[in-house]
Amino acid sequence: VLEIGCGTARNLIVAAKRFPEARFFGFDISEAMLETARASVEKNGLSGKVTLAQADAGAFDVQRLFGVEQLDRVFMSYTLSM
Repeated sequence: VLEIGCGTARNLIVAAKRFPEARFFGFDISEAMLETARASVEKNGLSGKVTLAQADAGAFDVQRLFGVEQLDRVFMSYTLSM
């Protein structure tokens, strides 16, 4: 599962807790947001389930970012409103 524009990873963390069998990926263009996200993921004990990367939603490649060829789901929580 991929979240585009994951920000602080708030929703990735909620989803990872709710669906423990899934793997989660998130990216954001802001490295400052990702610093907070990484700390939150670690604090919640989800470092092995949630992978984060810095990227632009206008041009990204999940294979390059995360080493996966395809995803089952993609969501965008706050990206459009921001």
